[in-house]
Amino acid sequence: MECAVDVEVFGTAATAAAAAVGQENAIVARAECVTAVELYRGDLLPACYEEWLLPERERLRQTFLEVLQQLVVLCENARDYPSAIHYAQRFLRADPLHETTYRRLMRLHALNGDPASALRTYHVCATLLDRELGVEPNQDTQDAYARLLKLEGPPADRVTQASSAARERLVGRQAEWAALQTQWAKARKGYPHLCCIVGEAGIGKSRLAEEMLHWVRQQGIAHAHTRTYAAGRALSYAPVTDWLRAHSFEEARRQLSEVWLIEAVRLLPEILVDRPDLPRPDPLTESWQRQRFFEALARIIMAANQPILLVLD
Repeated sequence: MECAVDVEVFGTAATAAAAAVGQENAIVARAECVTAVELYRGDLLPACYEEWLLPERERLRQTFLEVLQQLVVLCENARDYPSAIHYAQRFLRADPLHETTYRRLMRLHALNGDPASALRTYHVCATLLDRELGVEPNQDTQDAYARLLKLEGPPADRVTQASSAARERLVGRQAEWAALQTQWAKARKGYPHLCCIVGEAGIGKSRLAEEMLHWVRQQGIAHAHTRTYAAGRALSYAPVTDWLRAHSFEEARRQLSEVWLIEAVRLLPEILVDRPDLPRPDPLTESWQRQRFFEALARIIMAANQPILLVLD
């Protein structure tokens, strides 16, 4: 008869999950995380208070929480928001004062088309922190709450936005979605990435891009979106112009020094409405002038000082 030690199997699954995450194999990582999470049913030997046991008990508990956090991320990346919510709630049952997870749960409820539950999660967090620690939620949590209040809006808007957030899941595009999520995660760590969605007409390229855009909007991530058409005869820099006019770059444009603003006027003449004192840029005749022009555009994007998703359809 075969037998197994649950602690050993738990550790093996947790290690395998971490390895799969490192290899960017989301399917295997999620399966191993689920195995580990389901095996963990509470503290090791809770009725035993021997001193030698305490470090091992805490180590296993921390491993469980790390695996659970990773599982929430994997479910969210797969747009399986109900599962992500379930595991986030389980995390909070194990660690009810973990403020970062409250913020994640708020976002997950919003992504799942339930802003009311997201707001309720904030109030639960605020009540617990006040009762147990005598403190308010930190600024990041309060900012997330403020964004949710804007998402709620008037009753008619709530229906529209909830319906949009609860749109149907992508069918047959899980691998492509996971690939986009992986590249976005790298970009958020400071490694810019270019992703090209290619394929025959009508297979859902635009829908996939729109889902990614919708996903970042719901999380309050800076973004800009534009479209071009094969039959169009727009200016060469039209997509870049549309990006730089996006709300995400308003503050960046205001902070730009005069020398770069003058260059930006070439694409954004509306700058002169607020700054009529600016000299008009000289015609681009030399290579060094073009280089300075390109640098000005790059400086606007870099001045945003946060991860930004730029979508060109």
